Amino acid sequence: MKKSSYDKDDESSAVLRIISNKNRYLLMKLILNAKNDYCVHELSEAAGMTQSATSHQLAYLEARGLVKSMRMGKTKCYLPTNSSLTKKLAKVINVLK
Repeated sequence: MKKSSYDKDDESSAVLRIISNKNRYLLMKLILNAKNDYCVHELSEAAGMTQSATSHQLAYLEARGLVKSMRMGKTKCYLPTNSSLTKKLAKVINVLK
């Protein structure tokens, strides 16, 4: 099924909303460039954010299908999804490097 122009515009708007927030942009950049999954405490340390702020932004990204989480005991770890939105965002982030 072919995507309508509305769907494409909606994804473009979502990419812009994500990269316009420096914390979300940095978290996605870290996750997309990681060789393995990233746990909240690792991401918060690498991004210079509190664990609470990191978790909040990761929940935002997960709700939009950009990352998926895995629970390891009390720790939550994140990986990028294979969605079209994640792929578009990865292209934009790679250009902005």
